[in-house]
Amino acid sequence: MIERNLRDPSMKTMQEIASAFGMPLNVLIFLAADPKDLVGVSEELKEKLSRAALELLRLPTTDHLF
Repeated sequence: MIERNLRDPSMKTMQEIASAFGMPLNVLIFLAADPKDLVGVSEELKEKLSRAALELLRLPTTDHLF
């Protein structure tokens, strides 16, 4: 329901989701951002953040299991 904008999760819930993916909360928020929310962010920075997020998702993690 979160992905369809039917819920507005708390910061605690967002942190738990980010932790489940093994990434910082700010990276999760960036990935979930609507393009209109990124007005003023340079294309270069968006590209760098996107690449960093993908690398985080590819890293093996052992501190949590699904």
